[in-house]
Amino acid sequence: MSTFRFKQFTIHQQLSGMKVGTDSIILGSAIEMKSKYKRILDVGTGTGLLSLMMAQKSLNSDITAVEIDSNAYHQANINIDKCKWRNRINLIHADVKQLKTDDKYDFIICNPPYFINSQQSNFISKNTARHQVELTFKDLLNIWDKKGKDDSDLACVLPINESEKLLGMVKIYGYSLAYYLEIRPHPNSNPKRAVMLFSKNKSITIKSELCIHNNQGGYSQSYINLTQDFYLSH
Repeated sequence: MSTFRFKQFTIHQQLSGMKVGTDSIILGSAIEMKSKYKRILDVGTGTGLLSLMMAQKSLNSDITAVEIDSNAYHQANINIDKCKWRNRINLIHADVKQLKTDDKYDFIICNPPYFINSQQSNFISKNTARHQVELTFKDLLNIWDKKGKDDSDLACVLPINESEKLLGMVKIYGYSLAYYLEIRPHPNSNPKRAVMLFSKNKSITIKSELCIHNNQGGYSQSYINLTQDFYLSH
């Protein structure tokens, strides 16, 4: 599908290595938009989906969307330019590790690459989006450590095994897991993904579960409820 239409914006994705998927949609839907999130950093924005979701959920947040891949950057530029919040989203074509800014962010969001040693695609854009070639977990945590304010949060979505690795690394920094959403595709399947919200503040972990599909193969009511502000069909 070259175009994905949401209730308040449209994602064109012909140029992007990674298409719209449930991972980013769940991440963007599940994260509560706190009033303190005045400045948001979207690391590896891809099509711009998470930046657009954050803009829809907030009234006055300024969002910086950073993308290293040229094709994805041009795709995000098209999508952001056509949205109603374009004056609040600053898209930058750069390696986020080399981001030249003194700005500090209240919230950093990322659907990070998580394949480390697996077979890579012949398409560079897809490799950048899916494999830890340009951005490792350590890179992501260093960005949060340096670019995040003292009470900032970091949110991401990962496969279960990778989420455990990242959690272990976050604990080394002395930060906390504030929210953990375990995601399973079907009622009888094992959890496959986890949405995690980390905080520099000490916090107790709130845990929750989500099943995407029901026994009939359609979307579950909990998934519909979670994403209803975005999906046209909900």
